[in-house]
Amino acid sequence: MSTGLGASVIGGRICRSVRYDYCVSLKLFTMFDDHLMKRWLPLLLWMGAIYLVSAQPSDSLPNIGAWDLLVKKGAHFTAYAVLAVLACRVSRGWKRPFLWAFLIAVLYAATDEFHQTFVLGRNGNIWDVMIDTSGVLFGLCTYKLWQIRQKPKQFPKPLSDRP
Repeated sequence: MSTGLGASVIGGRICRSVRYDYCVSLKLFTMFDDHLMKRWLPLLLWMGAIYLVSAQPSDSLPNIGAWDLLVKKGAHFTAYAVLAVLACRVSRGWKRPFLWAFLIAVLYAATDEFHQTFVLGRNGNIWDVMIDTSGVLFGLCTYKLWQIRQKPKQFPKPLSDRP
């Protein structure tokens, strides 16, 4: 927004034309700040939640009998499907966003299993990484289908309307 006095207002501050480089950097900083809050923060919070759950010793985790294995592996699958969707939001606008989202989520799954080798009563398991990876693929496919459905449908003009 211009003030009419050879200055502009960016981010609530008045920027003189002499300090144009400062104005541009201020604008980029506010864009980065917005990008950080809307895209990166949910991903980082979800990663933190996964870390906190995987840092629990095995004796503090609930055991629900016959359903225990199914529930815990389902939680792996679901947690990493959500992580993949959040990683897609972060990598939107990058070159090959789905590949980046896949790499972020699968590498986090591998490091999480490695982290569990240091937790009392827990162990890292390659099968859990495989379950996590299948959750990542499910999350990415679901996100892609959602994107396709969000695009407005464009119908061709009838032959009578064409020149």
